Amino acid sequence: MTMHGVTSPVTFDVTAEFAGDRISADANTVITFDQFGMSKPRLFLIVSVADEISLELEVQAIVAFSP
Repeated sequence: MTMHGVTSPVTFDVTAEFAGDRISADANTVITFDQFGMSKPRLFLIVSVADEISLELEVQAIVAFSP
């Protein structure tokens, strides 16, 4: 994955379901700011940001075949 100009390998855990011509999948992974050379946002005494970022994707597709 490339983010903020830095490329780092990322592995997603994926659960997929196939039903006829339809595919649905949920994928998730956890990355850190450091992994992509970014510093955590900081606002003095107002906001706290966790070190880990959770990415979740939901994908739905229909398989189409053309002759």
